[in-house]
Amino acid sequence: MTSPTRRSVDRRIGAIAIPAAIALATEPLFELCDVAILGHLGTDELGGASLAIRLLAFGHAVFIFLMFGTTSAVARRLGAGDRVGAAREAVTAMWIALAIGLVGTAAFLASGRVLLTLLGGTGAVADPAWTYLWINAFGLAGFTLTMAGVGVRRGMLETRTPLVVAAIAAAVNLVADLVLVVGLGFGVGAAALTTTAVKIGSAVFYVTLVAGEARRQRVSLLPRRLAASAQLRVGRDLVIRTLLLRGAIMAAQSMAAHRGPTQLAAFAITFQIWMFCAYAADGLEAAGQSLVAHERGAAAVRDAPPHRSSSASSASSASGASGATAEATAVADHASLPLRLLVARLNAWGLRLGVVLTLLLLTTSAVLPRLFTTDADVAAAAMHGLWWVGAFSVINTLAFVGDGILVGAGRQQYLAAAMGAAAIAFAVVAWAGRSNADLAIVWAAISAMMATRCVAAFVGVRRFVMATQRDDRHRVGSPAN
Repeated sequence: MTSPTRRSVDRRIGAIAIPAAIALATEPLFELCDVAILGHLGTDELGGASLAIRLLAFGHAVFIFLMFGTTSAVARRLGAGDRVGAAREAVTAMWIALAIGLVGTAAFLASGRVLLTLLGGTGAVADPAWTYLWINAFGLAGFTLTMAGVGVRRGMLETRTPLVVAAIAAAVNLVADLVLVVGLGFGVGAAALTTTAVKIGSAVFYVTLVAGEARRQRVSLLPRRLAASAQLRVGRDLVIRTLLLRGAIMAAQSMAAHRGPTQLAAFAITFQIWMFCAYAADGLEAAGQSLVAHERGAAAVRDAPPHRSSSASSASSASGASGATAEATAVADHASLPLRLLVARLNAWGLRLGVVLTLLLLTTSAVLPRLFTTDADVAAAAMHGLWWVGAFSVINTLAFVGDGILVGAGRQQYLAAAMGAAAIAFAVVAWAGRSNADLAIVWAAISAMMATRCVAAFVGVRRFVMATQRDDRHRVGSPAN
């Protein structure tokens, strides 16, 4: 087998990262289209829909673990050449996603009005907010199934399908909004209905793909208890991590709001640009999850002791599946990437992306805010925020890359603990600058959080690589070898 070169590794990273980043960037287009179109109906409709979108976005962020956990589970199985096991993981993930989506729907329907009121959804905006929320709640299972389906495709090292599905879904949603709301004059409910229908349509497509693969591998369409238990354990740690991150972001928004409407508007502009940069880095995070998990599976087959391989072959023959072990080994060898080279190239991509974002943001910081506002004070405050975003872009992208590597490595508990430390760093800086009326302290707190995540990711990845190399040396030096 020819050893992978830097160029070949880069091609594999780019094949996953670039489509994944574009697909992630299309996700907010659903709500963005609704907001843009509902803004023409009136202030109450726009305000109500915006409140509901904030609530739905929190739910979407919490359920993102379905994509991450499924990616690692499927990629590790396929890395080991276990296509049957990968299909079982995919089927189980879809059932978990369906169950979580239905529970989420029930929760939103039961408590949605109360939550909207707590967010300020009273008076004239109350009815539009509730209408948009309850209709979209029925699409939550569609969202969770889609997240699991995207995770399956990422685990297969294939991100073009999610990109195409996301692009088609966004286009259909936009056209339907234009026809129903602008053309035929329907209101908030129609905009919510189109978004819900498109999410359900995407989910049906992914369910069909997973079911088709299960039939090809002769796998039951029922979930497996052990696989479900393992995926839920991974999900628990990722949910903790996500809740801590969302809590810090909500605290930052609250800090900006307490500094006045000008500062809040400036923060909203800068934060959207920060999120756009995060979507670009998320593509590399996806590549790290998929490729590292794939390599873990391949390494498990390569390094299996000879007596285990013989036993596996005998068991396979007894069940009418002789040669499965040899096929698994061949697939694993073909897919193999030296872990140290893979990690180095992922970090190199992250460094380059961070430098590009830094240069781009610092050189356009005076221009970008004016694309969002005509208020000179808001634009000036946003420009200062962009300096922070630009200055810390390298740290941010490396933190995202490190997260992806650690998810692929199965280090979810470590990630949850690291995010806890990062949240503490955010809180310390925010508390220290509580009397500062400027937005700089808000961005200083966010930057402290991201710097802590970056350091923690560096330490975690280094430990993972060193542990893997140590295990390799022990296997090479063992009598069995």
